Amino acid sequence: MTLHRHDSGFGFRIVGGTEEGSQVSIGHIVPGGAADLDGRLFSGDEIVAVDGSAVINTSHHQVVSYMGQAAAAGKVTLTVRRKVYQQGESVQTLNMEGTTLQTLASLQGLQLYLLM
Repeated sequence: MTLHRHDSGFGFRIVGGTEEGSQVSIGHIVPGGAADLDGRLFSGDEIVAVDGSAVINTSHHQVVSYMGQAAAAGKVTLTVRRKVYQQGESVQTLNMEGTTLQTLASLQGLQLYLLM
């Protein structure tokens, strides 16, 4: 997904990183900011790539650096993954940007990820 920077920034804060033993993720969506108005990012989404650069198992500092470069360009393309929890056997249909995905889970507590 591509977000265009507003005067106040991209409208989200990032948390985590290898320094904290976690994946860099979206920590807070700023109300009324670019990410909030776009509506596709959610707190807890894990950042997988920034402008085509993979950031799995990357430091917070490195992701902040990539975001700074994106801010200078006025836009950022993010790949994020979102945990989808299901219990018992169920089918969940997710419709994002015209693509419908169906997932089936038959195990208790199975963790699924939706890449966006």
